[in-house]
Amino acid sequence: DKILQSDISRQKCQPMGIVSADAANCYDRINHCIMALVFLAMCVGTGSIAAMLRSIQLMKFFLRTGWGESQRCIGGNLLHILHGLCQGNGAAPAGWLALSSVLVLVYKSLGFGAKVASPITRVWLDIMGVLFVDDTDLMIMKPCIDSPFDLWQECQDATTTWGKLLISTEGALKPEKCFYYMVDYEWLEDGSWQYSELVDLPPLQVPLPDGTVADISRKPVGQSEKTLGIWTNPAGECKKQLDVFHDVMEKWTNHLAAGKLPAKWVW
Repeated sequence: DKILQSDISRQKCQPMGIVSADAANCYDRINHCIMALVFLAMCVGTGSIAAMLRSIQLMKFFLRTGWGESQRCIGGNLLHILHGLCQGNGAAPAGWLALSSVLVLVYKSLGFGAKVASPITRVWLDIMGVLFVDDTDLMIMKPCIDSPFDLWQECQDATTTWGKLLISTEGALKPEKCFYYMVDYEWLEDGSWQYSELVDLPPLQVPLPDGTVADISRKPVGQSEKTLGIWTNPAGECKKQLDVFHDVMEKWTNHLAAGKLPAKWVW
């Protein structure tokens, strides 16, 4: 979706923003009150909700190493219950899916996202972005964006809103892993276009749980970054990803040449 959205922006020379908003420890920061309300809205039985959340709240955690198991533990205190859904919990992915779906609905109801008209049906498509567990790419592209400052303001409002939605569930963004692209175009005398530099705009900021904000880095349009497992950029340049494919295949073939794996297992 992100690559196709970038293609549409480039073909129409329409300004676009992409914000990579990486959540910090998404499973471990979920507030049980919010999670219980989401489960209740999905008609999950109170007994099932209590069985899972109460077990996590009173769970005791020990540390086991090669030297043995610790005698002390954390957890198991009614006055200091634990939250989160825990790594390894089979219900954690489904729980995060349910919770993030609510956040997406609220985010879109506030008017954020990318608005694109389908060329065949002429139906307006409302695209929020791409989510995969704690990795989120927010897409901002609207016909009403007329200037670089409008694009920056829309990107900042979208980032602030998404960050505060996460904070409302006890989540948070991780500034050091967040970055963004801002894509705008300018026309040349010969009728061709080039990417605008956008040098006079301040950096985007993400809200933090303590009430402060943190700047995040802006990447050049042609610089590839790894998100959701692949290296992409809004300019459509895929050389970095092809280099990764080449390195992986070269490493694999070198291992095969040095090993004794049967040919039928290689393929």
